[in-house]
Amino acid sequence: MKATANELRQHEFALEQLSLPLGGAGYVASILLQVQSGGVGVIDLGNEIEASVATEPGLRQKLWQNIAAALGSDFSERLDRAFDAAYATRSLVTYAMEDVPTLQQPNDGRITAVRFRVDLSNVTSSMTGSARNILDELLA
Repeated sequence: MKATANELRQHEFALEQLSLPLGGAGYVASILLQVQSGGVGVIDLGNEIEASVATEPGLRQKLWQNIAAALGSDFSERLDRAFDAAYATRSLVTYAMEDVPTLQQPNDGRITAVRFRVDLSNVTSSMTGSARNILDELLA
């Protein structure tokens, strides 16, 4: 899942994030966000997700660890931001991992991490159907 508050659908990736899992398929969900006073915030989303995994203590713990890690050192500043949920829902696009432009894996062992920004604004998804239905099927 990648989200951006920019007008363009640009996301930052670690090279490893776009490496297909062995024997499997990979997907990227892209959401555009608009800041909105009184909108949905990170804690609101976290609470909603937590309710859906209430019977899974390990998942609940991992959820909040991931939220804390994503917010980073600017925790309090980012915590207060709220977004237009309807706009985010309308802007959702899912991509097969193969749709996303990427770099070749470096063959020099001294290179240990690669991060880059990809503009998906003009990338056509090979996934058919509504993005929400695709996500629901993938996460079922």
